[in-house]
Amino acid sequence: MNKKRATSVVVVALFLLFLAVPTWADDWNNKDWPYANPSGASTKQDNYLVERKEFTMSYSNAKGTPNWTAWSLQGRDIGKAPRMEFYPDQDLPRSFKRVMPGDYSKSGFDRGHLCNHEDRSSTHETSHATFTMANMMPQAPDVNRKAWEKFESYCRKQVKRGGSAFIICGPAGVGGVGSEGSAKTIGKGREITVPAWCWKIAVFKSAGGEEKTVAIIMPNKMGVGEDWKPYQVDVGAVEKLTGYRFGRK
Repeated sequence: MNKKRATSVVVVALFLLFLAVPTWADDWNNKDWPYANPSGASTKQDNYLVERKEFTMSYSNAKGTPNWTAWSLQGRDIGKAPRMEFYPDQDLPRSFKRVMPGDYSKSGFDRGHLCNHEDRSSTHETSHATFTMANMMPQAPDVNRKAWEKFESYCRKQVKRGGSAFIICGPAGVGGVGSEGSAKTIGKGREITVPAWCWKIAVFKSAGGEEKTVAIIMPNKMGVGEDWKPYQVDVGAVEKLTGYRFGRK
Protein backbone atom coordinates (compact mmCIF):
# COMPACT_ATOMS: atom_id res chain seq x y z
CA MET A 1 0.00 0.00 0.00
CA ASN A 2 1.49 3.38 -0.95
CA LYS A 3 1.93 6.17 1.58
CA LYS A 4 -0.84 8.37 0.15
CA ARG A 5 -3.40 5.56 0.19
CA ALA A 6 -2.38 4.53 3.70
CA THR A 7 -2.92 8.09 4.91
CA SER A 8 -6.41 8.14 3.34
CA VAL A 9 -7.33 4.87 5.05
CA VAL A 10 -6.22 6.25 8.42
CA VAL A 11 -8.27 9.43 7.93
CA VAL A 12 -11.41 7.43 7.04
CA ALA A 13 -10.87 5.09 9.99
CA LEU A 14 -10.52 8.00 12.41
CA PHE A 15 -13.69 9.60 10.98
CA LEU A 16 -15.67 6.39 11.47
CA LEU A 17 -14.27 6.05 14.97
CA PHE A 18 -15.41 9.60 15.72
CA LEU A 19 -18.93 8.75 14.57
CA ALA A 20 -18.98 5.71 16.83
CA VAL A 21 -17.89 7.57 19.97
CA PRO A 22 -20.84 8.66 22.18
CA THR A 23 -21.23 12.45 22.30
CA TRP A 24 -23.56 14.90 24.01
CA ALA A 25 -25.47 15.70 20.83
CA ASP A 26 -27.95 18.52 20.28
CA ASP A 27 -30.79 16.13 19.47
CA TRP A 28 -31.85 12.94 21.17
CA ASN A 29 -29.81 9.86 20.33
CA ASN A 30 -30.07 6.59 22.22
CA LYS A 31 -26.32 6.38 22.73
CA ASP A 32 -26.35 9.77 24.45
CA TRP A 33 -28.90 8.91 27.12
CA PRO A 34 -27.11 7.76 30.28
CA TYR A 35 -29.84 5.24 31.08
CA ALA A 36 -30.91 2.28 28.99
CA ASN A 37 -34.33 2.13 27.27
CA PRO A 38 -36.29 1.73 30.53
CA SER A 39 -39.33 -0.13 29.17
CA GLY A 40 -37.62 -2.09 26.41
CA ALA A 41 -39.75 -0.23 23.86
CA SER A 42 -39.83 -1.77 20.39
CA THR A 43 -42.74 -2.42 18.01
CA LYS A 44 -45.43 -3.52 20.46
CA GLN A 45 -48.59 -1.40 20.31
CA ASP A 46 -48.47 -0.49 23.99
CA ASN A 47 -44.70 -0.04 24.17
CA TYR A 48 -44.05 1.40 20.72
CA LEU A 49 -40.68 3.06 20.18
CA VAL A 50 -40.85 6.41 18.36
CA GLU A 51 -37.52 8.10 17.58
CA ARG A 52 -37.62 11.66 16.30
CA LYS A 53 -35.07 14.41 15.96
CA GLU A 54 -36.66 16.35 18.81
CA PHE A 55 -37.37 13.51 21.28
CA THR A 56 -37.79 9.77 21.68
CA MET A 57 -40.80 8.11 23.29
CA SER A 58 -42.42 4.84 24.18
CA TYR A 59 -46.03 5.23 23.10
CA SER A 60 -49.04 3.25 24.33
CA ASN A 61 -51.91 2.88 21.89
CA ALA A 62 -54.20 1.60 24.65
CA LYS A 63 -53.54 4.64 26.87
CA GLY A 64 -53.40 7.19 24.07
CA THR A 65 -50.35 8.70 25.77
CA PRO A 66 -46.63 8.04 25.93
CA ASN A 67 -45.31 5.65 28.56
CA TRP A 68 -42.31 7.95 28.63
CA THR A 69 -40.66 10.65 26.53
CA ALA A 70 -36.94 11.47 26.64
CA TRP A 71 -34.82 14.24 25.16
CA SER A 72 -31.52 16.06 25.48
CA LEU A 73 -31.36 19.74 26.34
CA GLN A 74 -28.72 22.42 25.78
CA GLY A 75 -28.90 26.19 25.91
CA ARG A 76 -29.00 26.38 22.12
CA ASP A 77 -32.29 24.41 22.11
CA ILE A 78 -34.03 27.32 23.83
CA GLY A 79 -35.17 30.20 21.64
CA LYS A 80 -38.12 32.40 20.81
CA ALA A 81 -40.19 30.23 18.47
CA PRO A 82 -43.91 30.68 19.23
CA ARG A 83 -46.32 28.09 20.49
CA MET A 84 -48.06 26.13 17.75
CA GLU A 85 -51.45 24.49 17.21
CA PHE A 86 -52.05 21.02 18.63
CA TYR A 87 -52.44 18.36 15.94
CA PRO A 88 -53.12 14.60 15.67
CA ASP A 89 -50.02 12.51 15.08
CA GLN A 90 -49.89 11.11 11.54
CA ASP A 91 -46.64 9.18 11.95
CA LEU A 92 -47.95 6.46 14.25
CA PRO A 93 -49.07 3.19 12.61
CA ARG A 94 -52.42 3.41 10.85
CA SER A 95 -53.90 0.81 13.18
CA PHE A 96 -53.41 3.14 16.16
CA LYS A 97 -56.21 5.37 17.38
CA ARG A 98 -55.67 9.05 16.59
CA VAL A 99 -55.94 11.27 19.64
CA MET A 100 -57.47 14.59 18.59
CA PRO A 101 -56.96 17.99 20.26
CA GLY A 102 -60.70 18.14 20.93
CA ASP A 103 -60.57 14.96 23.01
CA TYR A 104 -59.30 17.10 25.90
CA SER A 105 -61.95 19.81 25.53
CA LYS A 106 -64.15 20.36 28.61
CA SER A 107 -62.49 17.37 30.30
CA GLY A 108 -61.02 19.36 33.17
CA PHE A 109 -57.51 18.28 32.16
CA ASP A 110 -54.86 20.15 30.22
CA ARG A 111 -53.01 18.84 27.20
CA GLY A 112 -49.84 18.34 29.20
CA HIS A 113 -46.63 18.27 27.17
CA LEU A 114 -44.05 15.66 28.04
CA CYS A 115 -41.27 17.18 25.91
CA ASN A 116 -42.29 20.79 26.43
CA HIS A 117 -42.36 23.53 23.82
CA GLU A 118 -39.82 25.79 25.53
CA ASP A 119 -37.16 23.04 25.49
CA ARG A 120 -37.50 22.93 21.70
CA SER A 121 -38.16 26.60 20.96
CA SER A 122 -35.02 27.25 18.90
CA THR A 123 -36.93 26.91 15.60
CA HIS A 124 -40.51 26.75 14.35
CA GLU A 125 -39.89 23.16 13.24
CA THR A 126 -38.73 21.91 16.64
CA SER A 127 -41.47 23.81 18.45
CA HIS A 128 -44.11 22.34 16.13
CA ALA A 129 -42.87 18.81 16.83
CA THR A 130 -43.78 19.08 20.51
CA PHE A 131 -47.45 19.86 19.77
CA THR A 132 -48.29 16.44 18.40
CA MET A 133 -51.03 14.88 20.50
CA ALA A 134 -48.81 11.81 20.85
CA ASN A 135 -46.62 13.96 23.15
CA MET A 136 -49.48 14.79 25.55
CA MET A 137 -50.89 13.37 28.75
CA PRO A 138 -53.99 14.59 30.64
CA GLN A 139 -52.70 16.79 33.46
CA ALA A 140 -54.66 18.56 36.15
CA PRO A 141 -54.37 22.32 35.44
CA ASP A 142 -52.72 22.94 38.82
CA VAL A 143 -49.99 20.45 37.95
CA ASN A 144 -49.39 21.55 34.36
CA ARG A 145 -49.44 25.28 35.07
CA LYS A 146 -47.75 25.35 38.47
CA ALA A 147 -45.18 22.96 39.97
CA TRP A 148 -44.62 20.91 36.78
CA GLU A 149 -43.99 24.08 34.78
CA LYS A 150 -41.73 25.44 37.50
CA PHE A 151 -39.58 22.31 37.31
CA GLU A 152 -39.38 22.68 33.52
CA SER A 153 -38.13 26.24 34.06
CA TYR A 154 -35.60 25.00 36.62
CA CYS A 155 -34.17 22.55 34.08
CA ARG A 156 -33.76 25.30 31.49
CA LYS A 157 -32.02 27.57 33.99
CA GLN A 158 -29.50 24.83 34.71
CA VAL A 159 -28.48 24.37 31.07
CA LYS A 160 -28.36 28.11 30.41
CA ARG A 161 -25.45 28.16 32.84
CA GLY A 162 -23.58 25.76 30.56
CA GLY A 163 -23.51 22.01 30.13
CA SER A 164 -26.37 19.73 29.17
CA ALA A 165 -29.35 17.88 30.55
CA PHE A 166 -31.03 14.60 29.66
CA ILE A 167 -34.65 14.44 30.66
CA ILE A 168 -37.17 11.60 30.75
CA CYS A 169 -40.73 11.81 32.05
CA GLY A 170 -44.10 10.12 31.86
CA PRO A 171 -47.42 9.20 33.44
CA ALA A 172 -48.09 6.44 35.96
CA GLY A 173 -51.19 4.81 37.41
CA VAL A 174 -54.82 5.53 36.53
CA GLY A 175 -57.19 8.20 37.79
CA GLY A 176 -56.60 11.91 38.38
CA VAL A 177 -58.56 14.88 39.64
CA GLY A 178 -58.99 17.78 37.23
CA SER A 179 -60.94 21.01 37.41
CA GLU A 180 -64.17 19.12 36.60
CA GLY A 181 -63.59 16.36 39.14
CA SER A 182 -62.03 12.92 39.06
CA ALA A 183 -61.70 10.79 35.94
CA LYS A 184 -59.95 7.64 34.77
CA THR A 185 -60.28 8.37 31.06
CA ILE A 186 -61.19 11.25 28.76
CA GLY A 187 -61.96 11.47 25.05
CA LYS A 188 -65.22 10.08 23.75
CA GLY A 189 -64.62 6.81 21.96
CA ARG A 190 -60.85 6.95 22.37
CA GLU A 191 -60.49 6.44 26.13
CA ILE A 192 -57.32 8.36 26.84
CA THR A 193 -55.98 7.26 30.21
CA VAL A 194 -55.76 9.90 32.90
CA PRO A 195 -52.69 9.16 35.03
CA ALA A 196 -52.65 9.24 38.80
CA TRP A 197 -49.05 10.45 38.88
CA CYS A 198 -46.63 12.45 36.74
CA TRP A 199 -42.91 11.74 37.07
CA LYS A 200 -39.69 13.16 35.66
CA ILE A 201 -35.95 12.52 35.92
CA ALA A 202 -33.36 15.11 34.83
CA VAL A 203 -29.66 14.30 34.62
CA PHE A 204 -27.57 17.47 34.46
CA LYS A 205 -23.99 17.50 33.26
CA SER A 206 -22.01 20.67 33.87
CA ALA A 207 -19.44 22.10 31.50
CA GLY A 208 -16.83 20.66 33.86
CA GLY A 209 -18.26 17.15 33.62
CA GLU A 210 -19.97 16.95 37.03
CA GLU A 211 -23.34 15.15 37.08
CA LYS A 212 -26.42 15.82 39.18
CA THR A 213 -29.70 13.91 39.05
CA VAL A 214 -33.05 15.35 40.15
CA ALA A 215 -36.27 13.30 40.13
CA ILE A 216 -39.86 14.26 40.97
CA ILE A 217 -43.22 12.51 41.35
CA MET A 218 -46.37 14.66 41.48
CA PRO A 219 -49.97 13.59 42.10
CA ASN A 220 -52.13 14.41 39.10
CA LYS A 221 -54.73 16.41 40.93
CA MET A 222 -55.87 19.91 41.74
CA GLY A 223 -54.29 21.57 44.74
CA VAL A 224 -50.68 21.14 43.64
CA GLY A 225 -48.92 24.44 44.30
CA GLU A 226 -46.13 26.37 42.63
CA ASP A 227 -43.19 24.71 44.39
CA TRP A 228 -41.83 21.49 42.86
CA LYS A 229 -39.35 20.72 45.63
CA PRO A 230 -41.84 18.97 47.96
CA TYR A 231 -42.24 16.36 45.20
CA GLN A 232 -38.55 15.60 44.87
CA VAL A 233 -37.66 11.89 45.25
CA ASP A 234 -34.79 9.59 44.36
CA VAL A 235 -34.65 7.59 41.15
CA GLY A 236 -35.50 4.43 43.06
CA ALA A 237 -38.93 5.85 43.89
CA VAL A 238 -39.64 6.40 40.19
CA GLU A 239 -38.52 2.84 39.46
CA LYS A 240 -40.89 1.53 42.13
CA LEU A 241 -43.77 3.61 40.79
CA THR A 242 -43.31 2.75 37.12
CA GLY A 243 -41.72 -0.70 37.18
CA TYR A 244 -39.02 0.63 34.86
CA ARG A 245 -35.36 0.10 35.50
CA PHE A 246 -33.22 3.18 34.98
CA GLY A 247 -29.97 1.24 35.07
CA ARG A 248 -26.79 2.60 33.56
CA LYS A 249 -25.82 1.27 30.15
